[in-house]
Amino acid sequence: MLDQVSALLKAKTDDTALADSDIDSEVRTAANRYNSLLSIACSRSVLVGPPCGDTYAPRALSIPASDRLLREEIEDATSRIYPFWIAVCAKLDDDAHSTCQME
Repeated sequence: MLDQVSALLKAKTDDTALADSDIDSEVRTAANRYNSLLSIACSRSVLVGPPCGDTYAPRALSIPASDRLLREEIEDATSRIYPFWIAVCAKLDDDAHSTCQME
């Protein structure tokens, strides 16, 4: 989803995760990309309103984290990224949704 938003915004973000990344660093990488792309979308008036004042900062996960905690963090990330993806795609993608497709 964030790759598609990045393509629509024609924006480069740091999306490199550590080679030996764990779920915590993957969530943090996604959060950083989300925050960067949200800032770009808001500065270009692609999005306006409450989401533009929001910064996503996932809580630190203890390693190894419990399955319940991992699920909560993934659900929290999804609850922010999915509506953002929908909003950007609705505004910038073509009628055939050639960029915004779920894989």
